[in-house]
Amino acid sequence: MNSPQTASIRCQLQKFATTVEETRTKFSDPTAFGHGLAYAPYYERSRTLALFDDLAGTETDIPSDLWREFSRITCCFAEFEKTAGPVYRKMLLDELENFSQEYLAALCYSVLGGHACEATLPDQREIIGFLLDELGKDHNLSDLERFVVQLDNNVDHECGAWPESSSEPDMPVFINTSCNPVVKWDRGTP
Repeated sequence: MNSPQTASIRCQLQKFATTVEETRTKFSDPTAFGHGLAYAPYYERSRTLALFDDLAGTETDIPSDLWREFSRITCCFAEFEKTAGPVYRKMLLDELENFSQEYLAALCYSVLGGHACEATLPDQREIIGFLLDELGKDHNLSDLERFVVQLDNNVDHECGAWPESSSEPDMPVFINTSCNPVVKWDRGTP
């Protein structure tokens, strides 16, 4: 079966694999080309799982080759994480702090008459959500979580509430604005 949904998953799996490879290259050689942002593999993995979830929600069987490819990429990423160790986790923590400050700056800009709410804030907040969930496993981030929740409340006041669901029923929602641990996804796992 090669539906548009499975084609989307194949494309997303390629993004996930590319991001893992770019991150591995960038980590081993900081002068290498490519984005190489430390958070990117977590972000792409979550987007991939959202597509799997969307397909499973339609009660469509998920092709086993897609699961095998996802498992292969995930294992490569886990191997990299183990090899990179605490240095990589520190990079993630630094990125979380940077994104949190950028989020604050974007909110301040919007209050001063800019239009950051429509463009910048949701993207930054989604990344912050992924990083909080990931780094909460080995760091106490309660102060930062409270800070981000307060910023969220300000965004809600300034820009309106975050979208909780897509206006199109066929589109999965990717935004992760949770400060709580991510629920383990296990629908459709072979």
